[in-house]
Amino acid sequence: MFKERLLKEALRVYAGQHVLDRVLALGEKALELDNGRERMAVLYVMASVNRKVFEAATPAEALREKTRFFTVTQEEVRRAGGRIADYLGDDAVAYFPPRAGEAASAGAAVECARKIVGRCLEGDAPPLVMPMIGIDFGMVYIGNFGTPERMKFTVQGETVNRAFEIAACCRKFQATVLMSGAMAGLLATPEEASESYVGEAPVKGDMKGEAGAVKLYVPMETDFGSLLSAQINAG
Repeated sequence: MFKERLLKEALRVYAGQHVLDRVLALGEKALELDNGRERMAVLYVMASVNRKVFEAATPAEALREKTRFFTVTQEEVRRAGGRIADYLGDDAVAYFPPRAGEAASAGAAVECARKIVGRCLEGDAPPLVMPMIGIDFGMVYIGNFGTPERMKFTVQGETVNRAFEIAACCRKFQATVLMSGAMAGLLATPEEASESYVGEAPVKGDMKGEAGAVKLYVPMETDFGSLLSAQINAG
């Protein structure tokens, strides 16, 4: 009983009353962790700041727009059946468990990226913050990492590293969303993949930091709504 009260108080203090209320509403299922390893899509979101808009904005306006950016990211990841694994400075990393299969995980990640971009472009004025999104598919390690003094629930592995480096390639290829060949292989016919191919980039995807060339693609025009629905309904 004491441990239960301690957990509730920790959630309230460190995550907020709204998170505690949500956990209590969902019950024990909300506390289940996906510890282990599994193949799935990982979406890495970088915040790219428009310098002209930033310099013209007041500190309060800049803070409000950055807060909105992360709120939009969190909302769309959750709607697509994914989960935010971590916030790293101005970046966010999300993962999409393959509840309805690998293609559904990949399709949900792409549709989530499209929704994030669409919402950031709402309005007539140029956005202060725009996303640069990288998506990869592969083995992901999920669980609590760190030391006994400071444990952190997150995702790790080469897939996460590649998603980060793919996102960093967006500026070079003048794209908002880029995905790997592994993603294209799950979602596209060879003809569609050929049309969406933008080039190769060296990425240090493995844990040893060894570089390798990765083929990069922009998401196809295909509507992956059915895959997104399957992913959400299987959650």
